[in-house]
Amino acid sequence: KEMLSIFEEADKSLDTDVFLTGYSVTMVTGKNRLSGFLLSDGVIYEELYQYADYENGVYTWTKKYDDVVIPGKPDLIDATTLYKDIYDLAVKHKGEMFIGDVQQPIYGTYYLQGHLDGSFYYDFRINYNSAVWVDAVSGEIIHTYFFNGLYT
Repeated sequence: KEMLSIFEEADKSLDTDVFLTGYSVTMVTGKNRLSGFLLSDGVIYEELYQYADYENGVYTWTKKYDDVVIPGKPDLIDATTLYKDIYDLAVKHKGEMFIGDVQQPIYGTYYLQGHLDGSFYYDFRINYNSAVWVDAVSGEIIHTYFFNGLYT
C-alpha cells in the first residue's frame, strides 16, 4: 500500500509519461526517487532516461526532454500476430531456458520500444531471463537471448 501512495503522489505533480523502472531512497539526501524511461504514444524510449526526486511535497523531473523530437510511429505489425512464432522459438530453445529436465510453463510479456532514429521493435520477455526482439515494422527477428538464470 505504501508504494501505491507514492505513485499516486507522484502522479499529482509529474506531467510526463514514464515507464517506471525503479524506486529508491537516495543515500545522500534520503529523499524518494522514481526513475524510468520516457513513454510516448505507448512506446518506451530507453535513450530518454530520467528520474524524479521528491522535495517540498512534489516530485520534479531532474531532466526535461523538451528539445527532443520524438519520431512519428509508422504502421506497426500487431504484436499478437507474433505470439505463435515467439512461443515456437521459445519451445525450440527451452534447453537453454530451463535447468536440467525441469518442465516449466513458457510465459512472457512484451513492450514496444523505440529509438530516436525512428526504429521500433517489440521486446518479448520470456520467463524473466530470456528475450526476443522483433522489428515492429517488418516482423523480422533482430535479437534473441535465451538464458536459464544461472551464471557458471
